Amino acid sequence: MTYEALQNCSLELNSIGSVLVAMYGANIGEVGVLEIEATTNQAVCACKTFLVIDNIFLLHLITSLKQNFLTQGAGAAQPNISREKIINTVVPLPPLAEQRRIVAKIDELMARCDELERLRGDRDRKQITVHTAALNRLLMAKEQSNFNTAWQFITQHFSEFYSVKENVSELRKAILQLAVMGKLVPQDPLDVPTAILFKEIRKRVNELVYQKEEREIKFKPINAEDEAFLLPESWLWVRLGSLLQNIKYGTAKKCAYDSPGTAVLRIPNINVEDGCIELKNLKYTHLSEAELKELYLKPFDLLIIRSNGSESIVGRSAVVSEIEEGLAYAGYLVRLRLFSEYAYSPYICHALNTFFVRKQIEQPLRTTSGVKNINSKEIANLLLPLPSFPEQRRIVAEIDKLMVLCDNLEKQIDSANSKQTDLLNAVITKI
Repeated sequence: MTYEALQNCSLELNSIGSVLVAMYGANIGEVGVLEIEATTNQAVCACKTFLVIDNIFLLHLITSLKQNFLTQGAGAAQPNISREKIINTVVPLPPLAEQRRIVAKIDELMARCDELERLRGDRDRKQITVHTAALNRLLMAKEQSNFNTAWQFITQHFSEFYSVKENVSELRKAILQLAVMGKLVPQDPLDVPTAILFKEIRKRVNELVYQKEEREIKFKPINAEDEAFLLPESWLWVRLGSLLQNIKYGTAKKCAYDSPGTAVLRIPNINVEDGCIELKNLKYTHLSEAELKELYLKPFDLLIIRSNGSESIVGRSAVVSEIEEGLAYAGYLVRLRLFSEYAYSPYICHALNTFFVRKQIEQPLRTTSGVKNINSKEIANLLLPLPSFPEQRRIVAEIDKLMVLCDNLEKQIDSANSKQTDLLNAVITKI
């Protein structure tokens, strides 16, 4: 705005040092001090102080009244307070000299808070660095003695490491990695070796292809250099495609909330954290009998996200339960139907979230119009460690228990942080 325009309107030019108070919306009670001469619109109240009032003291005073202003906010669409309510607020006013001492003390205490925050950040970063190194030693250990030493170090510093949420998140990933390395549960010598299991799967595949019930899924042979780590003797490296009856893309038909027909699962229905499906905000579309037969979901099917703007979401999966049986799924998803008597879907779902498999998924991702993609051929060629079927189930049961432990650790961290905040508020109130 020019000075000429200012002279032809009712707005005032606020001087440097004026205290501005937000009066509308979510920012009610927010304050700031002008560093340049400026006007404001109707959503901001500008306060010019008398000589006996320190403007920074006024800023702190209004900040302390924010909750009071929020309570007074009126208006359903956009809460607001009026200039009159601000002016008529009764406040304590010490002498000017004491105002300045108060401002100086606030500055001193805020500097201490900043230093404490910096020290806490430094401590957390060190904990994260040490914890990452400890997990790497655990995951890279080739000898059992080295593994035991790394695990003992983690247990000795357990309470320190897991006072930081980032470390709990890394622990979750390490649990999954240990699971697919055969280090989470002991092997049972009575289990049928995976090599025999795999022969039975290939026999079933040949039967289905011969009977023309399914198309053969093509995948690359496994070379020794593909094997990233040593597996237990009873395990086997396999391509994901070798465990599948079929792999199918979802419908490209337009779906709507109010459309009659079949419910269609979409990316928002896939809970990538828990590997399950959420039946919220379902959309529907009309499908022919042939389409329903193709897209019909069964319990223990896997749905994989094949296309998304975020590479961390592509390749994430969820297990279909009995609740979702009979539903269809959208085109950005791929359905994997496993040989469920040989491959346990929850185990495969966990395996797809490991460091090892995520690296296979994210490295070759293509980008089309800003969207990351993985296709059925690439999914079929993902390399997985496969234990016996009973061990797959035992691993999933152990993962579930340990993830509950991680949930509890995160709740403890939140609770500790909340108690610290409550204590600080109590001290401030006492002061």
